[in-house]
Amino acid sequence: MLGEQIFARKHFKQFATLPKREVEILSLWASGHSNPQIADQLFLCRRTIEQHRKNINRKLEIKHFADVMKYAQAFDLV
Repeated sequence: MLGEQIFARKHFKQFATLPKREVEILSLWASGHSNPQIADQLFLCRRTIEQHRKNINRKLEIKHFADVMKYAQAFDLV
């Protein structure tokens, strides 16, 4: 719990750069959904989801899925 709070404070500015849609995709991604599943759920094209995920990776400097989970837990997305 304390580790999540520290992570959230340290990375808040990066997380705040995400638009609402990218936060939604990050949440679904962290919940284990694939690109096609996310696309179906949000009524978007799979390629659109892929582009959003690339943007999320760049903005949050995500290198591994574990980084996705850190953000999702710290910002209550899962």
